[in-house]
Amino acid sequence: MVKRIKLVIGAGGVRGFFSLPIISRLLDAGVEIEAVSGSSIGSIIGSYLALNKELESFVSLANSSKQELKRLFDYKLSKQGLIKGDRIYKTLKRVYNNYSIRKVRLDLYINSYNITKRRLVYFSNLNSNILIANAIMASISIPGLFRPFLYNRNYYVDASFIDPLPISPFRIFVRKSVPKHKKQKTQKIVVFDFSNVELNAKSYSLINIIELVNLERSSLISEMKLNLEGNNFNIYKIKPLFRVRSVHEFLKFDDWKKYYRYGSKFLEHNENKLFDWIG
Repeated sequence: MVKRIKLVIGAGGVRGFFSLPIISRLLDAGVEIEAVSGSSIGSIIGSYLALNKELESFVSLANSSKQELKRLFDYKLSKQGLIKGDRIYKTLKRVYNNYSIRKVRLDLYINSYNITKRRLVYFSNLNSNILIANAIMASISIPGLFRPFLYNRNYYVDASFIDPLPISPFRIFVRKSVPKHKKQKTQKIVVFDFSNVELNAKSYSLINIIELVNLERSSLISEMKLNLEGNNFNIYKIKPLFRVRSVHEFLKFDDWKKYYRYGSKFLEHNENKLFDWIG
């Protein structure tokens, strides 16, 4: 019997590379990843996984692009942000071949915050035809660091300040075309949490995050509560204990191998527990 899970890859800069060896191991073991939801760095990794259904070539790409990773950020001090983002955007268009999000082979959800309309949004192959590179730029444009990303006359920024673990799409979007034999009463979701916010996995909801960051938007809180009511989640949350001490270290992507090794170390000690949980 094929084991099926969903993935949530949270925001966390270079720390996101921690998830790569773990996800690759799941794929090697024949675990079927039905859907992936990502925020910020999670949108980059999740998009590549959804497009290619593997991550080995992503690791190879990062390994062969050390010099490019060092020059990834084009700094320019302005009122809109410290980083223009043009180099990143050019790189993303090349890596994702200018593909539309409709090209992905898994259900994909990418979160962002629309500052023009003041609301949290998800870009998905189920509801959008946006270029993958555009959706990622909307998700990684950290307020104050990056210029807000302009798409269809709306400005978007990284939504990790409100939704660092974008689990909500698995309640919001229901794909009617999924055969009955593939549906599970309990959704098994592996969550990679790179945030500094402590959450209880057993009672996890976006409400906790919203309250912790003191976001006072009652309409948004009501919407999130509505979307999560009645869910039956079985969550395996992986929260690394390492800390990033500065913004520079957070964005130091040429140092990704260190976090990849941390992920490999996690597997050495927790692989059996993870697979026992999957069943």
